Formats: sequence, structure tokens, C-alpha cells
Amino acid sequence: MAFEIESKYRLADQGETLRLELTRLGANSKDGYVVADTYFSHPSRDFGATGEAFRIRREGPHNLMTYKGPRMASVGVKTRTEIEIGLTEGSANFDGAKSMFTAMGFAEVLTVKKFRVPFQLVFEGRKIAVVLDNAGELGYFAEVELVIEDPSEVAEAELLIKAIAAELGLTQYEPKSYLRMWMERAGLRI
Repeated sequence: MAFEIESKYRLADQGETLRLELTRLGANSKDGYVVADTYFSHPSRDFGATGEAFRIRREGPHNLMTYKGPRMASVGVKTRTEIEIGLTEGSANFDGAKSMFTAMGFAEVLTVKKFRVPFQLVFEGRKIAVVLDNAGELGYFAEVELVIEDPSEVAEAELLIKAIAAELGLTQYEPKSYLRMWMERAGLRI
């Protein structure tokens, strides 16, 4: 089982300062793409109360199904188990996966869209993912993420995420997920 360690930060500008810092550190970037995350509620469990999440993601032509477990106790980072499974590409398969889960009693909660530009860099010998997100009306954000397999590495990975964020000048930590921010904005209960 994998563990996702990530921190999200609000950006005062549209990411230009972050891009300069990433370039300075030798990060590689890829072309940006639209991410559409459709979140579901469980038929017999309140994910809002348990801190879990289940989504189907459309990332360009790629489709992924993701379960995120409850957050572990940590400050300034989100650490949780993550199970991610690739699905067949294409919009028909994305729609088919959504239909399958609603047929089993899951309910669509909300679809969150953002434009994402991914970067990869090596920091203290580890490959770190940094993404620049344009979340529309919510603003611009940066996420710093590391996925690990060994639970004994969680504390070290959390420190590493905080260190790279500091090196990049990221200071406005945002603990809320995009889903929570959009639901609060719409006056909906998560």
C-alpha cells in the first residue's frame, strides 16, 4: 500500500515565482493538462466524517480511480494511504466507470476541475512531484508530493516535503482539499 505525503500552498501570483524557483533547482516540466475529479459519497459510510475520499479522475485521455484513506496525524502536510488504479483511456470509459459506481449505490458529489502543470525535481536524492494548479475561481496553488511504500519512511518524507516547500518559498499552507473548498463555496455539506 502506498502513502501519499503532500502539502498544498496558495500562490500570491499565477505561479511565476514558483516557476523561477523550480527552474533554479533544475526541475523538469511537462505540458499542462485539465484534471477533472469526480468525487463520490459511499452508500453506507460518511466520507466527510471519516476523512476518506473516493474519486474517478480524468487527466487528459487517462482515467484513474483513487481511494484516499483518513489523514494521519501530521502538521503542515497531509499524509494518508492512497490506492490508485488506472482505468482504460477515453471519455466513454470515464463515463462508464462513473455509471458503474452510481449503479452500486455510490452518489456523485461534485466534479472539481483544474488546469495542472507538473514538474519533477530531485531534492536530497528523492524524486519530488510539484504541480502548479489553476483552480479557477479558487485561485492558483502549488502541491508538493511524494509517494512512498514503506510506512517507516513517513516521518522522513513529511520533513522532506516541508524542506522543499521552504526552499521553493511556499509559505501559505492550505490544509483544505479542492473538494472541500468548492463545497464550502457552494454552501454544501461534505
